[in-house]
Amino acid sequence: MSSLITPSPRREEAISYVLRGLQFGLMSPQDIRKIGMIEIREPAAYDEAGMPVQGGVLDPRLGTINPRQRCPTCGNYPQHCPGHFGRIELAKPVINIGYSRLLKYILNMTCPQCGKILLPDNERKELIRKARKFWEEHPNKKIDDEIFKEAQKKVNKYLNKSDKCPHCSARVELVDLKEFYKFIVKEPEPRRLWPNEIRDRLERIPDEDAMILGFNPERARPEWIVITVILVPPPTVRPSIFLETGERSEDDLTHLLVDIIKANQKLSESIASGAPDSVIEGEWELLQYSVAVFFHNAATGLPVATQRGSNRPLKALFQRLSGKEGRLRKNLIGKRVDFSSRTVISPDPMIGVDEVGVPVEIAKVLTIPEYVNEWNIEQLKDLVMRGPNEYPGANYIRKKGETRPISLKVLKRDVLEREAEALEPGDVVERHLLNGDYVLFNRQPSLHKLSMMSHKVRVLPGSTFRVNPGTCVPYNADFDGDEMNLHVLQLMEARIEAEELMSVKKNLLSPRTGGSIIGAKQDLISAAYILTKKGSVYTCEEVCDILAKAGITELPEPAIRKPVELWTGKQIFSALLPKGLMFEGRAAVCEGCVKCLKEECPYDAYVIIRNGELLRGVIDDDIIGTLVKAKLTLIDVIIRDYGEDEAVNFLNRAIRMLAKIAELQGITMSLNELRMPEGFHKKLNEVFESAYTDTLERVKEFEVRRARVRMPRTKEEIIRAL
Repeated sequence: MSSLITPSPRREEAISYVLRGLQFGLMSPQDIRKIGMIEIREPAAYDEAGMPVQGGVLDPRLGTINPRQRCPTCGNYPQHCPGHFGRIELAKPVINIGYSRLLKYILNMTCPQCGKILLPDNERKELIRKARKFWEEHPNKKIDDEIFKEAQKKVNKYLNKSDKCPHCSARVELVDLKEFYKFIVKEPEPRRLWPNEIRDRLERIPDEDAMILGFNPERARPEWIVITVILVPPPTVRPSIFLETGERSEDDLTHLLVDIIKANQKLSESIASGAPDSVIEGEWELLQYSVAVFFHNAATGLPVATQRGSNRPLKALFQRLSGKEGRLRKNLIGKRVDFSSRTVISPDPMIGVDEVGVPVEIAKVLTIPEYVNEWNIEQLKDLVMRGPNEYPGANYIRKKGETRPISLKVLKRDVLEREAEALEPGDVVERHLLNGDYVLFNRQPSLHKLSMMSHKVRVLPGSTFRVNPGTCVPYNADFDGDEMNLHVLQLMEARIEAEELMSVKKNLLSPRTGGSIIGAKQDLISAAYILTKKGSVYTCEEVCDILAKAGITELPEPAIRKPVELWTGKQIFSALLPKGLMFEGRAAVCEGCVKCLKEECPYDAYVIIRNGELLRGVIDDDIIGTLVKAKLTLIDVIIRDYGEDEAVNFLNRAIRMLAKIAELQGITMSLNELRMPEGFHKKLNEVFESAYTDTLERVKEFEVRRARVRMPRTKEEIIRAL
């Protein structure tokens, strides 16, 4: 991989660069030697005095991680020294296992003598013409993978007819891959294909043919797949750490590099001493293995390199980049951030749909910086005197003009009082979360913009985030162990934007369907149906409990006065509706009659609301549910006619009321719902017996036919059988 960079103006001691572009490709041995100016050949990392060995894997010239030490190569301190690459010159070439499969295709598609693609000259020239045309029309990409696939099909078709090169008449070799880096010639004579021979073959491939094979000759050649020199990353990529015992612990990449140097040194000594071929080949295999696990230590079929003593698998370059814990997903695409928390969510219909219940322990850790002014100075003094351990309190003070905060965690009571009295306008107090603060609430995976919205804080006891069940749909959340993230915004501008743009109140409608995405679900829908169905009546005591739960203090006139005063469920639900509301619609219980009788519906499925009073119909999923297709729900109409504030107020009161209904009615199920009806098990056994008997008969029939009919073997017999 190489980067196109242009220098920017000098900053302090180091020259900084501005990234202009990024190119991916293979590095040539010449480029590796140019970048890795320091040759690494010593397997020992430290000498007897505990200092890094010159020419070892921790050579001081590779860069320093000591904040008080200058780099001997560039003269900069670690904050301005990115480190410098070294190199290891290999005694014998080895295969880059990341390209093993591609290398197998290349060896089977090209001639072992002339290096050209195994196609007649006219077909080869046509592919070269297509590759050059694509190069000219796409200057950024330049290489077309479809041309490689087309060439592969044509070569396979050609090799079915001929086993000689169409250009030099050399015998074609069929190459197979075993154990990731062992290439075996299967035809015409079985033998091992060693990396040096492979490199010689790849060097003979012309640039035009390399373009067809998927290589851009400007940044990659096929023979660069075979490695002759390895880049050694600087210590900033693989820093040493000190354990609590004072011992130094080296990075996994350093251990793997030491193994490569040891294997390379042993192979060099064997070659120099004239050791037998069998010994050299064995040590060559060890060097190939050491280089392979340096790149990828979890490849299927390769023994895993482990740390001595603990047998812990070492993390190679591939493991550092890929997967959930790799550099891309963990450090670049996703990052850990401050002022955030994560815990399990639990339902709480008593809080608002635009609120989130935050545990006290979390509210005491996550802080909001608040500037001291003449209006809030007394409140902030009180919070500072409470300190960090008493809620509500404060954790830090930042004096005006200073950047370093004062931690209140280590201050005694009398010192806290002095700091509180010393507050003046312009100071910043990092206080605990308080009711009404706006925070961001998010559930992963974040699939659309409503996966992250802002909620008002409601500090509550417990250990979980409390969520109103009405807000589950935009988050795709349920309460079977789901966890959610809460982020506390630190800037006033961010908190205002969260309130005005990202709050639940501002996102009641789905951007996909245009219908309400906040509303009642599941038990609340059942409770709404039970409340508003025909025959639902409640006593004065029950009505008072239900209305009080919704925060309604006015009791309507009873629908039935004698012998006992009773109120209908429709009356109770009407107490939630805004005055003057007009609405008509079909409930989900509608049977879809040929002619709709509307207010005369025998199923009470046609909902009529006049002047804020429910006259007909039952309230169910199609009336107060979410994401209802091709229908205006009651919530949609309230948003349209009365605005978001009234809609949120209606939802909050309705959900609290319906939760009380569910509590009164005891919506549940019993074992009777799970018991099978009489005769079910007998019928089930009959079906199983019938299927088992039928299967045995078919197996016997198949055995008889197979014994009687000989299966066709050759191509001609198969055609005749058809």
